[in-house]
Amino acid sequence: MGMKSCKVRACLPYLQMNMLSELSDMLQAFRNAFSRQQSWLVFCAIILSFLAASEMVGVTSMCRYWWSNEKGYYQLLHFFRAKSYQFRTLQACWHRWVLDQKRLVDVEGRLVLLGDHTHVVKDGGRMPGVLSLRETSETQSKPSTQLQKYIR
Repeated sequence: MGMKSCKVRACLPYLQMNMLSELSDMLQAFRNAFSRQQSWLVFCAIILSFLAASEMVGVTSMCRYWWSNEKGYYQLLHFFRAKSYQFRTLQACWHRWVLDQKRLVDVEGRLVLLGDHTHVVKDGGRMPGVLSLRETSETQSKPSTQLQKYIR
């Protein structure tokens, strides 16, 4: 067991550098979706907080992760309404990046992306990709309509 542990530790720096390189390449693929460098950097910070934060309940979680103050909170909120990017352009970059990964499954000539189907309840109102969805649960504690992130 001790020998196996040493091999894993020896590989760790390589794996970490490889992972950081992949992450850098992925984020760079979205650069053209933003008209301003600063907006793209904020986008990168948001993606990194999604990946690294211990909990993700919204913008406040991102602020906690980056140790932001109240001003940082409002700047992040502003980002989601910024005119320096278009949601459709960002979505097209995402589609292009996914297709470039060559990890899709072909079923009868149609590409299928395998993923997790998750609806996450949201409290915000003006967020890209958030729809008002009806809750079909029998539980009375849930509201009949919820704002949820929905990705097609």
